[in-house]
Amino acid sequence: MPVSPLTDPWTPVYEDQGIELFVDNLLSIFKRDQVAALAWASRGEALGPFKVFNNSHRLNVEWPVISAVPTEEATPTQNGFLIGSAFGVDIEVEDFGNDPDALARTVERRMRAVRQMIWAARVEDIMAGYPNGSWGVPTIEISKTIYTAYGNAQKSNYKQYANISVTLDLLET
Repeated sequence: MPVSPLTDPWTPVYEDQGIELFVDNLLSIFKRDQVAALAWASRGEALGPFKVFNNSHRLNVEWPVISAVPTEEATPTQNGFLIGSAFGVDIEVEDFGNDPDALARTVERRMRAVRQMIWAARVEDIMAGYPNGSWGVPTIEISKTIYTAYGNAQKSNYKQYANISVTLDLLET
């Protein structure tokens, strides 16, 4: 049996803002706060700014890189008058060079700065673009950090990589 045509204009059930605002806001926070956070995390050694800010996985040709890659967007649930949403983003830090020990230390410090930028971010910066007053206080969870190294000893090329997962839980008020 065919579906009958709509008699009224189609409208969404609720105002779903999606994960892209969270990703964009994290990248904006990293761009804004990186100089101070990297200086804090460097332990006296100069750490240059990130050269590349990505919102997807890609083959990079410049380093250091920071990426905020969407990983999950929970289907909102309706419970009486409350609707909740959860967004998951992987934050990845990469660096490339010829000294694996120095790269490991650099990536560890960069990731420490990234975690602190997230913890220190103002709620209004994390929630920028979402409808004002429609959400309660967001809850942010940061996973443990995973470190990985790749290398080509014949060419003395090494890449160091770190990853955390960040989850934003929202409850519409």
